[in-house]
Amino acid sequence: MISALQTVAPHVQSGKLRMLAVMSGQRSPAFPEVPTAKEQGLPELEVETWYGLFAPPARRVEVVNRLNRDHHSLSPHPQIKDLLSKQGMAAAGGTPERFALW
Repeated sequence: MISALQTVAPHVQSGKLRMLAVMSGQRSPAFPEVPTAKEQGLPELEVETWYGLFAPPARRVEVVNRLNRDHHSLSPHPQIKDLLSKQGMAAAGGTPERFALW
């Protein structure tokens, strides 16, 4: 089965599932003992999951920039980092312009 790391993390941690590999470019901090797909002989297989904040297209630039700034101010908070880490994720930021390219 292929699934998002944060979806299966609780089941792996409980011992109900065994993780064979992660599909990210590097090992997960939540599961450092689990090799990457590349380490398992699949050099072309790399998948990253990301999430973003969305707003209606007519939203003023000032509002979008404030949401982005507020999001970035929360990302380094220890509780946020810990919560994400337990799910095999890490906060990463960017600009609204960069996100619009996706």
